Amino acid sequence: MGNKKTSCSERQTMTDISVPIKEENEKEFEEEDNNEWKNSVGLNRKRALDPRKIEVLRWGMKRAFEFSLLGRPERCAIKQGLAAIESLQQQLNFAETELNMSNCENGRLQRELEHKDLEMKKQKDEVQNERQQRKRELKAELELLRKERVEESAAYNRQVGELSKTLNEKVHIIGDLNDKVAQLGAELDICRCQLITSQKEDVSLKAQNAEMTKEVKRLVEELERVKADLTKIMEEKQKSLNEANQRIMSIEKSKAEELKKLLDEKETNKQQCNQLRILNRELEAQFNTQMDLIGALKRKLLAQCEPGKPSWATATATRSCGSQSTEDEQYHSEGSEEGLGGGGQQKMTTIIRK
Repeated sequence: MGNKKTSCSERQTMTDISVPIKEENEKEFEEEDNNEWKNSVGLNRKRALDPRKIEVLRWGMKRAFEFSLLGRPERCAIKQGLAAIESLQQQLNFAETELNMSNCENGRLQRELEHKDLEMKKQKDEVQNERQQRKRELKAELELLRKERVEESAAYNRQVGELSKTLNEKVHIIGDLNDKVAQLGAELDICRCQLITSQKEDVSLKAQNAEMTKEVKRLVEELERVKADLTKIMEEKQKSLNEANQRIMSIEKSKAEELKKLLDEKETNKQQCNQLRILNRELEAQFNTQMDLIGALKRKLLAQCEPGKPSWATATATRSCGSQSTEDEQYHSEGSEEGLGGGGQQKMTTIIRK
């Protein structure tokens, strides 16, 4: 019990000592800020970021981070502030290096300009020491060189102007960084206020979350019931659909068998027609040969039976026989075509009768 009392008393003394130390540090920071703002020359001039000020601010935030009464959110906010200060310090160092590089480049260009001016003077002295005969030519060349040097000097002046512009931009950036440091301090205070309000909102959101979880559970139960009803309906629909598919498949199978039979009958009829056409052609050839033989026999008989008739009578008789034979052939061909149009069996009967 005695040890517990001593530890409690030590904690109270530590808190009593740490609170005035914090207040003294804050007062020192405020006095230093006021002195720096008083020492700045005008509002429109650019303010240089003092590294000593940044170091003091960093030291103060580290001491505040080590302070035992701070909570986790305050520590996180202080960590973020330290990270922002370090990033600003890096940006300041980068801007200073760029400023030094621009100054070095400006000095280099000025040295080159001076060196070229010296070279021009040396060339001028050498030209004056040359012969008098080439004075006019040397004067013309000198004028050309002067023009070139004027153009180069103008180009160097333009480069110097551009570098001065970049230098002014870097100075503007440094001023903006100083403003950002001040803004971060104000934002830190705003974040603390927002933290308090967010804690209050967190409590209300937790209550709303509990209500929403209850509602979600109820909706999930309703969804399960609806899902079970839908599965039953789907099973019934699937069963009826399967039955309809089976009926359709049986009908299609019977139709396919009938179609196959019709195609087979069509193929057999086509083969029979082809065979009848071939037979008709053969019979026509035989008939033509027979008709030729008959015509020849008629002419011979006419010549043998009537030997006393003149030649013109026998010629007319042979012509009449020939015309009759051609008429018989035409009749035979017409009958064969009609037989093919009506059917193979009728054609065969007409040919046999003839």
